[in-house]
Amino acid sequence: MKYLFLLLVAIPNFIFAQSAINNLKAPFYHGVASGDPLIDAVIIWTRVAPININKSTINGTWKIANNVNMKNVIQSGDFVTDNTKDYTVKIDVQNLQSNTYYYYQFEALGKKSIIGRTKTAPKTNDSERLRFAVISCNNFQHGYFNAFRMISNRHDLDAVIHLGDYIYENRESNQKNKRIKRDISPTTEIIDLKDYRMRYAQYRLDEDFIKIHQQHPFICIWDDHETANDSYKDGAQNHQPHEGDWETRKAVAKRAYFEWLPIRNHPQQKINRILQYGELADLIMLDTRLEARDKKPNDMYAPSYMDSSRVMLGESQRKWLLDALDNSEAKWKIIGQQVIFSELNVGWANPFDRLKTENYLLDIWDGYPVERLKIIAHLEKKQLENIVFLTGDFHTSFAFEVTKKPLNSTVYNQETGKGAVAIEFVTPSISSSNFDEVMPNYLSRRFEKCLHKSCGGFPFFYNKNPNPHMKYADLDRNGYLILDITAEQIQANFYYVKTVLKLSDKEYFGTALATKSGKYHLEFKPENTSKTNIIPAPLNINNFEMPQIISGIHQKSDNIYCQIYTKKSNKEGDFCLILNDENGKQLRIFPCQFKDRTVYTVHFSTAELPKGKYSLSLNLNKNERFYFEISD
Repeated sequence: MKYLFLLLVAIPNFIFAQSAINNLKAPFYHGVASGDPLIDAVIIWTRVAPININKSTINGTWKIANNVNMKNVIQSGDFVTDNTKDYTVKIDVQNLQSNTYYYYQFEALGKKSIIGRTKTAPKTNDSERLRFAVISCNNFQHGYFNAFRMISNRHDLDAVIHLGDYIYENRESNQKNKRIKRDISPTTEIIDLKDYRMRYAQYRLDEDFIKIHQQHPFICIWDDHETANDSYKDGAQNHQPHEGDWETRKAVAKRAYFEWLPIRNHPQQKINRILQYGELADLIMLDTRLEARDKKPNDMYAPSYMDSSRVMLGESQRKWLLDALDNSEAKWKIIGQQVIFSELNVGWANPFDRLKTENYLLDIWDGYPVERLKIIAHLEKKQLENIVFLTGDFHTSFAFEVTKKPLNSTVYNQETGKGAVAIEFVTPSISSSNFDEVMPNYLSRRFEKCLHKSCGGFPFFYNKNPNPHMKYADLDRNGYLILDITAEQIQANFYYVKTVLKLSDKEYFGTALATKSGKYHLEFKPENTSKTNIIPAPLNINNFEMPQIISGIHQKSDNIYCQIYTKKSNKEGDFCLILNDENGKQLRIFPCQFKDRTVYTVHFSTAELPKGKYSLSLNLNKNERFYFEISD
């Protein structure tokens, strides 16, 4: 195995659109972010790309102000970062005022970051209304993050709640029928720490990702794709023996997550936590993936399906959840978690093999029925009011009245909601593929209609409502929901983007459902009006007008990976990446072509290169070179 010594000797200059305020530039390529608001504290985040990869530490400063031009600075401080943190910076700013917008900025290596905006949580009697954007499942390869752009343009939110699948671990798709081509880094499945860091770095270069983090604090939990598909405590469907030890992979995935996301650090890297929003809401965030989840069952009709030892939360986290619900003094108890909690009946859709169809969905709570019944029984016994589940993962929009036995009319009344113990809203995916991308459009629309109605006829021939507790379903659209909370009611407003196949700022309102305080009965409502607008952080991030190498050079085995980013599309051959030896001799040319704004990944093998020094540059500016050295 060859050892690759990387030396980054120059960071290229960027060409910016005109702006009165700072544009994004080196060394803060990935912008800024904030998260986990408390009544008196908030996390602020950035990454400082090192000018020289050998530089062991980078020193810098941060400041936070209560006005957008950063003139009235109320706190400031120093930071130190290094390669053990992937040069990320995370500051837990304390002693802030509640329910207040703040603006923040970093400085290092003689440069300033863009300005970010954040907001602290309200204390008791501090707010009469809350609004959260709820999102999940942003797959870079499946489409553009247009929904992020639309949320960044909203200035009436308290925070963004991300329910997981912030990145995807998969290798670059080689399917010929792909709807869209967006290159990822690395092109292989991510397994080790460097892989996960590269993937986060590449996702976070997306301009709309930068914008949404710039404008709003995030409250995040992971799902499976931050490690591997269908992950659980001891393994994952997408982890094979030849990929090494699962515990090692899980540990590095967690490490990269805590490095790259604006989440408050935890000594055991746990993500279950409570964020209090005054007397209106407690946000109770769960880990249904890596903390205690057992492997899902294979057959829900086998005797072992009702095995009481199979858990998703585990005894410790389940007790923590139930105690949090019992002790909450907030009007609304909102449970942020990953997978569908409500019973979801789908076997009717396959009259030829009902059992096989039901078994497709055992990664959700349907695969863990005993523990789910324990939670429902507790809610029933305590007669807890105003419990709302927020869910991602499924790439669909749903609204449920949560009940123990939705098909038993003596237990649950679908007309009044009697017998329900909670409400569940499932947010659509930002860009990840929907049902109409894995089945014919007609079949997807028919399946959607018959999920919660008595429809019968071809191709299902089922004349009953299989899911009477499901009050809304959409299987084919990408978007997000806005959760609007007052003391009187809680309402989910579903918004959808026109497309994810190209850059677009077009969205539309889909529908809204609400339940009143003290009831578990969903009703359709008109769209909520927004709260008072607040001044945004400066929005001009028209960076990367010309193609630039923005990530340095990465090694994976005997391969070199280089990320190039631009905002402008070009024709093939307009520019290229050049590999030279230490004497300046041109060894190879890599053509580059962009469609719209994207990250373009160039990778090549070093196996045939002899020992020595090399450089990579774009032919647009050959003086800006990235040097590396190969030795045995």
